[in-house]
Amino acid sequence: MSNLQTYQFGVAGMRVVDIKGKPRFVAIDACRAIGYSTKADGSVNTTNALRAL
Repeated sequence: MSNLQTYQFGVAGMRVVDIKGKPRFVAIDACRAIGYSTKADGSVNTTNALRAL
């Protein structure tokens, strides 16, 4: 995938996909980077994190 880029956000890697010139962040990476909906074992429940969207 040539439109996938990875950036470092602190200690977390952030994958960003370019779709028609607009950046789209990979949800699990964004949740981990900001510590949102992260469980004690380090896993992320993206369903709960994105439910409001």
